[in-house]
Amino acid sequence: IRYIDHDLGQLSQERPTLSYPAVLIDMTEFDFKTLGQNVQSAEGILKLRIVFAPYTATSNLTPAEHREKGLRFYELENAIHHSSHAAAMP
Repeated sequence: IRYIDHDLGQLSQERPTLSYPAVLIDMTEFDFKTLGQNVQSAEGILKLRIVFAPYTATSNLTPAEHREKGLRFYELENAIHHSSHAAAMP
């Protein structure tokens, strides 16, 4: 991941100024509860938008070396998914 920022509508620009791959973060509907001794818990929706530059076609007709590069987004998506669950607190 080369760029991480708040999701402020960057993708609505004709040419977003992002370095790819990028992750845009949106946090909504958070409810905070004070647990005491300067500790809080929070519950809400965390949306991670993973953004890739369009590299190449990924069809079965695309040469394997180009297809592999085009399909790397699956690996990154899977890594982010597993990392987010590993970091979740009980």
